[in-house]
Amino acid sequence: MSWSRLGIIVFLLVLATGIAPAGGGAQVAPEQQAQKLSKKQLKTLIANARNSEDHGRIAAYYRTEGEQLKAKQREHEEELAEYLNNPSSHPVPKWPTMDQHCRQLIFYYSKAAQKAFELADLYGEMAKKAKHN
Repeated sequence: MSWSRLGIIVFLLVLATGIAPAGGGAQVAPEQQAQKLSKKQLKTLIANARNSEDHGRIAAYYRTEGEQLKAKQREHEEELAEYLNNPSSHPVPKWPTMDQHCRQLIFYYSKAAQKAFELADLYGEMAKKAKHN
């Protein structure tokens, strides 16, 4: 296995382990949106979520996660466009080529962001239902 391929695999594994479920479109106080949650805190919050504020915090976490993933997707779309405009400005690796690398990451970030936004919507709906009860 080449070093570049191993590097990509390690990068994707590290990235995948940092992704948490996404939350929904509930109204959340700005101080809750700004609060950063560790993975352990998030898991605890998900396990013990009882009211609309808890579900809203989870939703905000996943919404932020989805936005960050979309930003990474756009970065690689820009890199791909730059590469396609001038491929000779980049060294030619054995595998993956620059366009393959960018396309794979664009696909990955797109799917991860979609999942995060779906989770954000789910927890947002749960927050709305908990608020009415």
